[in-house]
Amino acid sequence: MDDIRKYEVLNKIELSEEERNWIELQVDSLFCSFDKLSEIDTNNIEPLMSVLELSNIMREDKVLQTISRETLLSNAHTNNPQYFEIPRIL
Repeated sequence: MDDIRKYEVLNKIELSEEERNWIELQVDSLFCSFDKLSEIDTNNIEPLMSVLELSNIMREDKVLQTISRETLLSNAHTNNPQYFEIPRIL
């Protein structure tokens, strides 16, 4: 219960006694679950990165037709050939 009060102070909240009791039950339930998990023998089990048996699924690289820089900048309001200039917004 003291830990819950510390979290209240850290998070700048106030819980009722009923809420503290409910949270305490939830935390106890979590710890019980972790205790059950720690009882499982995992010595001969390899670590698992994913439950899916997929590896290196990547899309095929395709060269696509792109618009040249000159064509893009020809639509700009300014005449700078290197980049778009936009009005300052503050």
